[in-house]
Amino acid sequence: MRHKVIVVDDEPAAAEHVCAIIEKKCPDFIVIGTANNGMECLELIRESKPDIVISDVKMPVMNGIELIKRISDEYPDILTLIVSGYQEFEYAAGALKYKAVDYIQKPVLPAAMKETLEGMSERLNERFYEERKKLIRDLTRGVATGEELLKKYFPAERYYGIMIRKNGLPRRFRGTKEVEVFSDIHESIIVYGRDEMESLYLIPYNILFSREKEALREYAENLGRKEKNNAFYLTTLITGKPFEVSELIAVISKLYQGLNIRTIIGRNQLLFLEDLKSKDSDYPDDMKTLKKLDYYLSTHQSDKAKQELKKIFELWEKWNIPQIQIEGKIWQIIYSLRRYDDYTGYDVGFEYQLEDSFYYAPNMKSLCTNVESMIFPDELEEKIMKGKIDSPEFFDLIKNYMRNNSKEPISLQSVSKEFGVSQTYLSRLFRKYEEKSFNNYLTFVRMEQAKEMMDADKKVFIKDVANMVGYNDQFYFSRIFRSYMGVCPTDYINSGD
Repeated sequence: MRHKVIVVDDEPAAAEHVCAIIEKKCPDFIVIGTANNGMECLELIRESKPDIVISDVKMPVMNGIELIKRISDEYPDILTLIVSGYQEFEYAAGALKYKAVDYIQKPVLPAAMKETLEGMSERLNERFYEERKKLIRDLTRGVATGEELLKKYFPAERYYGIMIRKNGLPRRFRGTKEVEVFSDIHESIIVYGRDEMESLYLIPYNILFSREKEALREYAENLGRKEKNNAFYLTTLITGKPFEVSELIAVISKLYQGLNIRTIIGRNQLLFLEDLKSKDSDYPDDMKTLKKLDYYLSTHQSDKAKQELKKIFELWEKWNIPQIQIEGKIWQIIYSLRRYDDYTGYDVGFEYQLEDSFYYAPNMKSLCTNVESMIFPDELEEKIMKGKIDSPEFFDLIKNYMRNNSKEPISLQSVSKEFGVSQTYLSRLFRKYEEKSFNNYLTFVRMEQAKEMMDADKKVFIKDVANMVGYNDQFYFSRIFRSYMGVCPTDYINSGD
C-alpha cells in the first residue's frame, strides 16, 4: 500500500527536489500532484484525496500556515508536513499549532525526509488498519458501505472467500466476551474471525495460481491444517467463483448462513458455497422418542429418561443433524423439564454452560454426556460443587496446570479429565472465578507467556515463540497476539529497544 502525497511550493526547483527524494528514497509513498500555493493545493485535495500534504511556508495567494489550518478544519484525516528555512521557525511553530505532524528545515536532506515520512507512514498504516477493522466488522454484520470506501480497503477487483470454523458455532448469548481476530495490515490476504475459533479469508483473485475447484479445495485444506490448534473438527466453506468487491456483504452473509445450516458436531466438512442446499426436509422424525422422554420426565423415571436422551442423540448423529437444529430441540427438552418440580438444575448460568457444551464438544457422544450432566446433575458432583473443591485454591491448581502445559494441545476435555470433574463443571468454574470462558483464559495465558519470552530475549524468532506457547502457525499466532495485545509481535519486540 503506497501513501499518496501532494507537494506544495511556489519554487519549482524546491518542489522537484522533494519529489525526487520521495521517488528515490521513499518507496511507500507516491507523489500524485504538486501545487504552487495553498489555494491550488485545496483544489487538488478535493480531486485526489491524498494521505499527506508537504508544504512550504511562504507562498503567494495562500501561505503554508493558512493551508495547514484549512486542512485541519476541513480534512482532519490528512497528515501535513511543513518545510521551512531556519529563519522561518516561528512560522513552522504556528503550523504545529494547527496539527501539522512535523516540520523539516531547508535545504531538505534525503535522510531527514525519509525518516520523517517513515514515522508518518506508521501513523497512516495504524489508522488504515483500525479503519479496515471497523469496516470488516460492519460488513460481517450486514452494514451497507459505499463502493468507494470498499475499494479503498479492498483494492483487488475480485476475491475468493474461505470460511473455516473450528468446533461448534460462535457463542450467541449476550454477556459472553469474545476477542475478534484480524489479519495484520501487511498480509495480502485479509482475515477476520468473530472469535479465535474462526477465520474468514478474503483472498485476492490474482494471487492464486489456479482457479480450479480442486486447487481451491487443496488451498483451503492447507489453511485448515495450519490453524487446527485445539480443534476437534473443522467446517470449511469455499466460494467456488470469484466475486467483486460490491458483492462482499452478500457473500459474507451467505458464508455465515452456510455455516449455521451445515455445522455438524464432530464432523469434518469442506463444502463449496454454490453446492449448499438446506436439508430440513431430510431430517428424521424424532417425535416419538421425544414424547417418550417427556413422559419419563413427567413421571420422574430418571434412568429411563437418560436412556431415551441417549437414543435421541444417537439418532441425531446417525442423520447428521446440524448443530443449530439440535440446539433448538434441546431447548424444547429443557422447557419441558422446567415444568416439573423435581428438576431444578436450571439457573442463571445454564445458558452459558449449554453454549459451552456445544462450543467445545468433540463429538455427539461427548455433547450428550454434557447435556445429561446438566439436566440430571450427579449427586456426587453436586456435593463437590458445594464443598471444598469449589474453592479458589482448587481453581488455582487448574490455572497452574494450564500455565505449565500451555505448549501442549490442552482443551476443556483434557483438563476436566486431568482433574476428575465434568466439562460443564469446569466451564462453570471459569465463569465463576475468571468471568471468562476456558478458551479465553487459555489464550490469555499463552499471550502473557509470549510477552515474557519476547521481553527476555529481543532476538527470539516469532516462529519459536509461537511453538513454545502452543501454536504451530506463526501467522495465526501473530493475529491472535495482536488481537489481545493491540500490536503485532514484531512491533512489541521493537518497542522495547
